[in-house]
Amino acid sequence: KAHYTCSVCNVNFDEDKAVLDDIVIPANGHTYGELIAKVEPTCTEAGVKAHYTCSICNVNFDEDKAVLDDIVIPANGHTYGELIAKVEPTCTEAGVKAHYTCSICNVNFDEDKAVLDDIAIPANGHSYGELIAKVEPTCTETGVKAHYTCSVCNVNFDEDKAELADLAIAAKGHTLVDVPAVDATEEETGLTAGSKCTACDYVAVAQEIIPMIESGCGSSVVGIGSALVVMSVLGVAVVLKKKED
Repeated sequence: KAHYTCSVCNVNFDEDKAVLDDIVIPANGHTYGELIAKVEPTCTEAGVKAHYTCSICNVNFDEDKAVLDDIVIPANGHTYGELIAKVEPTCTEAGVKAHYTCSICNVNFDEDKAVLDDIAIPANGHSYGELIAKVEPTCTETGVKAHYTCSVCNVNFDEDKAELADLAIAAKGHTLVDVPAVDATEEETGLTAGSKCTACDYVAVAQEIIPMIESGCGSSVVGIGSALVVMSVLGVAVVLKKKED
């Protein structure tokens, strides 16, 4: 309490100089307020213990109201686990960098455990090379479309670099035309009718030679049995030769 103290006898007096038997004012005690909930630590951030904080003196206390020198819970740190192996990219699919992944917060890290914002390795894209020229089909053989072939994955592409499922151009097949017969004469042999392809040397129906017509010299030729007989204008029959089968 506010007081005087006699310098000779050490008796205490209040402000009105009345004797004070006791100058002590009892302590107020802490004002704890509500319990502040625990904050769990993360891999990178510290947590906070459950505690009371006196609103008068700012001292911290645990749940049993024992003084806490420190309310901080240290950060846990990352749990890296095993290194995940690199996956090489292909022409069309992204790869994956070698990395660790924290099993608690799922953050990714490189081989030196530095944070990785992205573990993807972009796809390489195709290596087209030079355009391979078109091979025209024939009547009997397939052709080949003009195309690029990726030197890495061997996929084929057209001239606009769209993927080609098939390079083959179907064979054209023969274009047949009829070849007319040529009548034999006494001076020249003839030919039977035939057919052939207009695009190549293919012959569908071969022409056969028709022998020249034999000259009768005024006689008529008739067949009697198996013999060839020439009837003269005088009615005399002369056998020339036997008829060939």
